[in-house]
Amino acid sequence: MSRVIRRVVIGIGSPHGQDAIGWRIVECLGRLGIDDVACELARTPSEILDRCEGIDSLHLVDACIGPDSGRLHQLQWPDEQIVAMRWTSTHGIDVPGVLQLATELGILPASVTIWVMECEGNPVEGALSSAWTQRIETAADWIARATARAIRGEIF
Repeated sequence: MSRVIRRVVIGIGSPHGQDAIGWRIVECLGRLGIDDVACELARTPSEILDRCEGIDSLHLVDACIGPDSGRLHQLQWPDEQIVAMRWTSTHGIDVPGVLQLATELGILPASVTIWVMECEGNPVEGALSSAWTQRIETAADWIARATARAIRGEIF
């Protein structure tokens, strides 16, 4: 019998520049192998809707434009800070819009954690530097530890 995954981590972005931050962090998480957590990638925030039903916990990882490049934020939905952030999405509906829609549809899981790393400038230009690679690995390690503590029922 196959195991039912009740926790999902989704990296949002593209393979281009700093827009790849969410993807790269989730790829690192996948390599770390957190038990009972599915790691997935999405090109647009609207793809989140396809994964909301039937799960207990949703973690989203994305980039936003901000003055403190490389800073990682951990936020719980709903939070006004999430709505106020400058999201890097160029695909119409942003992360807060999708979460609000999922709430209205009654499919949003009870626990939604959003991990956002600040970046500056045009998020799709250039390549990620070695400094960004280090930040991404550090963020993945932090998220993995926090997720493991949450699974064990510890407060983080």
